[in-house]
Amino acid sequence: MIDIKKTIWAILLVVTLTISYYLTTNIYNNIYSKEANIKIAVLNGIKLKENAKCFKLHEINAEKLSNILQEMNKQEMQIRTQYNNITKNKKLSSKQKQKEINKLENNWKKVAANYNKEIQNIKNTDDKLTKYINEKLKTILERIAKKMNINAILNKENSELIFVFYNNSKIDITDKIINILDNELKDLNIKDFEEK
Repeated sequence: MIDIKKTIWAILLVVTLTISYYLTTNIYNNIYSKEANIKIAVLNGIKLKENAKCFKLHEINAEKLSNILQEMNKQEMQIRTQYNNITKNKKLSSKQKQKEINKLENNWKKVAANYNKEIQNIKNTDDKLTKYINEKLKTILERIAKKMNINAILNKENSELIFVFYNNSKIDITDKIINILDNELKDLNIKDFEEK
């Protein structure tokens, strides 16, 4: 059986060694003297999402969604209790019980439809917010890259695979991007993305 992790690491090692050899040889031979000045910056994606204030707006949506689901669950429990009370009520005829149960079911359908609409609105708001932040971040990264003459910005943090084997702390622009993003999106409000 093939160990996928070992295979991936082996491929990454071979690719890294090949690229290192190729770049070293070409730089040494001055074939690509212009490319020898390539600047690479790293951005800690995890730190960015944890510390940039604009990403915290997602937490507001998550809290709203949690509250709605709790309310929905509470209402459902109340309707179940009412249903049980109706079915156990010996004073009501079968016809009356069915009529009361139908009322409950119709009421629940309306309540559930309203909750589902609210849930969908929250999800739509969150999707719009995500798209807006990602577009703004892309613009900021492009601007910073041009300003700092950076050819690439790599994600410093990536689950199990390491794509940055070494980086000088001077080229880590995470804090700079967080400050700019927070400054440029300081007036960002969750209400701007809610459907009206």
